[in-house]
Amino acid sequence: MFTNWAGNDPCNEWYDVVCDDKTASIFAILVSSYQLDGTISPALGNLTSLAALKLNENHRTGTIPFAKLPLLRILDLSNNNLSKPLPAFPSCLL
Repeated sequence: MFTNWAGNDPCNEWYDVVCDDKTASIFAILVSSYQLDGTISPALGNLTSLAALKLNENHRTGTIPFAKLPLLRILDLSNNNLSKPLPAFPSCLL
């Protein structure tokens, strides 16, 4: 599953991380059903170019530590063990 992840550059052939070729910024993280556990890193809130985040079907716990991702349009955190309160996300999310 993670055999294609190497090095410190997520835009250089990391599996299920999609980057904009022109800006080398991350715009999608698609890690559904990877059996990931633990909390969601607050550092995701620093990825201001992120448009899609799919962490569904994992074993994530804790709260959602971000809410202000200006380009985020697709968010799927379903089927985890996340706690309330949920951040106030914009209504444009799918």
